[in-house]
Amino acid sequence: MNVCGVSHDVPLLRGEEPFGKGKELSEYFYGPDGFGNALLDYQAANKDFLTPNVRDESAVDFLIRIAKEHVGEITILGLAPLTNLAEAQKKDASFASNVRDIVLLGGTYLAQGNTDYYSSEYNFFKDPMGAKIVFDNFLDITMVPIECCRIFRSMPADVVEKPFI
Repeated sequence: MNVCGVSHDVPLLRGEEPFGKGKELSEYFYGPDGFGNALLDYQAANKDFLTPNVRDESAVDFLIRIAKEHVGEITILGLAPLTNLAEAQKKDASFASNVRDIVLLGGTYLAQGNTDYYSSEYNFFKDPMGAKIVFDNFLDITMVPIECCRIFRSMPADVVEKPFI
């Protein structure tokens, strides 16, 4: 977060382990640090890496607390397996009703996934039970399947960099 110039006010919280596939799958795709070893390399060179942003509160408790403090105002952007959202719902049955909506990267509509099981998308494959809990409990979900993300890889940079109007 220091590399990106993110304020020390932005919390970094520990999440839950997914219900589904273990760490070995994450390391296969993203390395042991979750970011292709970029964080491990940076951390080795910078002793105070992330320290100002790390909080003791769990991600699940943070989500529940913030949703209760801002009922109907929170849009959650889910870019990873939905484990923390599922755990928050399991811990507090009112969690889903306190959140306005969710926009998530997950799933596939053409069965062109990004795992060794070609028709599955990583985030749902990593924690299918978490995805089920989210879809069973939240009313307003916008699902952005993996195919939409792949479109940007083939577009020229000048097109991708333009704001959406």
